[in-house]
Amino acid sequence: LGIRPAMSNTAVAIFHDVGVFGMWPGVLKVLHADHAAKYRTFEGHWTKNRLGTGFAYWGFPEDVFRDFGPLIRLPRQRR
Repeated sequence: LGIRPAMSNTAVAIFHDVGVFGMWPGVLKVLHADHAAKYRTFEGHWTKNRLGTGFAYWGFPEDVFRDFGPLIRLPRQRR
């Protein structure tokens, strides 16, 4: 979130090993900071994403990253 003001209106932020290290609260903070942001985990044709690596993105047309992996829908409200 610290570099978000320096990022473009269209950007991609890579998150490595989110699942294995339990960093979902950090992903939630990013999504909560920009309601247009979306998060996908990457899935290859020959391998499954077992570590939870994914990427947040905003400012792109809805279908640009459709083939990269599933869109992850996380709760947006703070607890």
